[in-house]
Amino acid sequence: MWNKEIEELDPNILKRVAVRDDNNEYYFPKDIYQVMPKDGYTKIFEKILDHQNIVVKLNTPFHKDMESDYQHVFNSMPIDVYYDYRFGELPYRSLKFHNVNLPMVRALPASVVNFTNNSPYTRIAEWKNFPEHGSNDKWTTLTYEEPCDYIDNDYQRYYPVKDIDGINQTIYKTYKEIENTKVTFIGRCGMYVYCLLYTSDAADE
Repeated sequence: MWNKEIEELDPNILKRVAVRDDNNEYYFPKDIYQVMPKDGYTKIFEKILDHQNIVVKLNTPFHKDMESDYQHVFNSMPIDVYYDYRFGELPYRSLKFHNVNLPMVRALPASVVNFTNNSPYTRIAEWKNFPEHGSNDKWTTLTYEEPCDYIDNDYQRYYPVKDIDGINQTIYKTYKEIENTKVTFIGRCGMYVYCLLYTSDAADE
């Protein structure tokens, strides 16, 4: 996944999914609610964006001179790209997705199965096993995830690299400390963070 020896990685990576020694199968085992959206995530965001004060513009490249049109900007682009790599480049890992259609009703016992061997893939997903993802009694679709360097995947950034020495975090903090009252950086790329989990188990993530 990370293309590093385990000794080179920050142990905090393991906090994302805690190791358990019981039979609790929930992703967030202490949370009260364990649900999927009834109509899927797409409908949620369609309803959020369908508001008179929200304007969505697609296929619109970002330029810093756009900032003058707004009181404040929440920017989710890579913070090192925004500042033209002034203090160096922040590395990321990425994923290549390989889709396979099979002429069968179902192939996997669960929605996601992880590979724990030396396979080039980290996991495989079967979409019809997720709630509200449709049904088909003749075909099923599987997606394999292959980890890679983001440079080898059209610069698609997925996972910030948490090295044991904290070099990458030091670079990020240098960017973060640049005074910029106009912009708040958000998201994985803007904050160079693996994920934000607002739960009791990962309040410090």
